[in-house]
Amino acid sequence: MAYGATFWMILCGLLGMASKFCECTLGVKYRTVLPSGAISGGPMYYLSQGLAEKGLGGLGKILAVGFALMCILGSLGGGNMFQANQAHAMLTYAFEVPSEYGIITGIVLAALVFSVIVGGMPSIASVTEKIVPWMAGLYIGMAIIVIVANIGQVGAAFAAIFEGAFTGAGVAGGFVGALIQGLKRATFSNEAGVGSAAIAHSAVKTKEPITEGLVSLLEPFVDTVVICTMTALVITIAGLNVGAFDGSGLTGVTLTAASFTETAGFFKYLLALAVVMFAFSTMISWSYYGLKAWTYLFGESKKVELAFKLMFCFFVIVGATIQFGAVIDFSDAAIFAMSIFNIIGLYFLMPIVKKELASFVARVKSGEIKSYDK
Repeated sequence: MAYGATFWMILCGLLGMASKFCECTLGVKYRTVLPSGAISGGPMYYLSQGLAEKGLGGLGKILAVGFALMCILGSLGGGNMFQANQAHAMLTYAFEVPSEYGIITGIVLAALVFSVIVGGMPSIASVTEKIVPWMAGLYIGMAIIVIVANIGQVGAAFAAIFEGAFTGAGVAGGFVGALIQGLKRATFSNEAGVGSAAIAHSAVKTKEPITEGLVSLLEPFVDTVVICTMTALVITIAGLNVGAFDGSGLTGVTLTAASFTETAGFFKYLLALAVVMFAFSTMISWSYYGLKAWTYLFGESKKVELAFKLMFCFFVIVGATIQFGAVIDFSDAAIFAMSIFNIIGLYFLMPIVKKELASFVARVKSGEIKSYDK
């Protein structure tokens, strides 16, 4: 059983809070306001500008360009093809849509995505702020029902998770296999250390980088430690996590869906709705990440932006029509490469974050920044 990966996923989520705090703080500090009033930020900017301040301009430029290239690939893989692939897989599972109709699912999703991203960041933010709360509420509600309905098995499920973390029984590579799978899924889930979230957080209105860093560190906790752990419990209780990592059993969203329907058959329809909403919101968010990396490399212009948006929507169709294994391998590779460029830079830039935090705390204590905790 591949339950042990869950333990390492949770641990990675907790540790990821620190890296998310650092990268989102730096994202706001080094963001660039364009003549149009639009904001561009993220690792491309804090790697190049931050390291230049430390006399490492050459390294900063290399890391920034490397990150931008990998971010484009990551947006097309994990933020696009993977989402379209899993949305179609869920439609096939829940509504028996023929798998060969993936191109139709892809075209519909691509049209919906393009209709939103053509409007830029305001349009993306408007749609995601409406979809995400409903999606999360629906999913968490179903998970709670499953866990409560099987409350007697929760203790055994946690025992299986902890035992699997250190024995790795049934996972290729044993203990190391469980560790690697846990780290991969946690990073894919919360993007901590990857640097992508810093691109979105850079667009906020606050003038205090630390406040955005503090807000962002909650994301890995909610996403990975809470929601992903609930999912792991549902799968463990159902006992279907057999062969999930060697290709001989259910994988991806179909594994999750089958686990939910063990408690209530109609959950597969509600889960299909949640998965499609999640896929759609993730795609339009990652289109923004990829676009900012694209314009960093090729310049800011309407034609350059349109070229990326059309390419992005083409890959939505591709993702809905190819095999899950190829998509997840490509996605993991691109996101892993993004994190390498980003984390190398973060190690050099940590003193800047520490200095920003000390300044912020001092100004709060002096009353320069008002506190509203009373």
